[in-house]
Formats: sequence, structure tokens, C-alpha cells
Amino acid sequence: MALPKFTVTGTIYDVLGHTNGGELEPQYYGKELWTRAKVTFRPNVARGQFVEFEGKLYNLKPVVAEVMPDGTLAFEGDPVTLVANDPGLSIEGLQYRVEIQGAHPFVIDALEDGETLDLSETTPAAFTNATQISRGPRGYPVDDVDRDGMEIVFYSRGDEIGRIDTSDLVIGYLDGGTPEGAGVGYIDGGAP
Repeated sequence: MALPKFTVTGTIYDVLGHTNGGELEPQYYGKELWTRAKVTFRPNVARGQFVEFEGKLYNLKPVVAEVMPDGTLAFEGDPVTLVANDPGLSIEGLQYRVEIQGAHPFVIDALEDGETLDLSETTPAAFTNATQISRGPRGYPVDDVDRDGMEIVFYSRGDEIGRIDTSDLVIGYLDGGTPEGAGVGYIDGGAP
């Protein structure tokens, strides 16, 4: 199965105060540039972090589209398509930073597979980092965590899938105290 994707549309114009018959006349965005204006869609996935989908790894790179002479967006002459949010991806909360050449960037949430996003109807989203989803064997999630002595034990569907030795970690807590008095701190260090 192909990666889930959604389409981005929109028409971007400059209004420079020119009139035609008394009406403001827009021109396509970036007409004054030597080349077509660029619109970069930058995923909120860390550089070098691969995304897994159906057993394959993908490196999500920025997509650089162009503003065409009619003001529409295109990527290598085709509609702009981006990887969509999907429960099968190894991340959740996929977003894109939209960087229109010469304008302030804004963030959009990735849509679901097959949907279309019109930039002119978009409310910018608050930027967040994509969350990596940890999966156990065969893509099943970790559904239980327990402690065995100085080890943390992870389970999926009742089967142990991994352990972490915590004997070298520093364990501590702080009793926050009250506004009238300081709290009490406690640190129990492991071996350096």
C-alpha cells in the first residue's frame, strides 16, 4: 500500500495597488522575482528521523512547490501532495510548516488520507513536535510496564518484550515545602 497522502491547494496573489477599470488587479505571487515564488512544506519530524509505515522506513523531507502564473501551487507540474496523518504511521501529530517565500511562515496540521486542504481556508495551527510511537513486536504497542528489582520490564499482550537496567540511574525526589518554608530534597545516587 502507498503512503497515506493529502492534497494542498490554494491560490496566492500579490495586490500591488494596480487598477484595471477602477478595480484592484492582483498578479500571481512573486511575479517580480526572476523565478517562480517557492512554497516550502517542512514536516515537524526531526532531520534524520525515519517514519515507519507498513514495515518500510521513510525519510520525510521538505516539499518545495512553486506558485504558478495563475497563482496556484504545483510540485514539478503536479498538484502538491504531502504525507497524511494515519494510525499506521510510527508518528502521530504530523504537521507542516508552510514557508511562502517573502511571507511569514505558519503551521498546518496534516489531514487524513485522501483529503484536500485549501490554504485560503486554513487556520494556522500551533507548532508541536511529532510524537514517535514505540511499538513492540509485530507493531503491537507496549501495554504494561512493571519493575523487577532494579529493572523496568515492558510487556505487549502479556509477553515480556524488553528490560532496562536502572541501577546506574540517579533516583531522587523533592518535597516542595510550603510558601512559609523550604522543601526537603533527597537524592540516592547509583554508581558513577
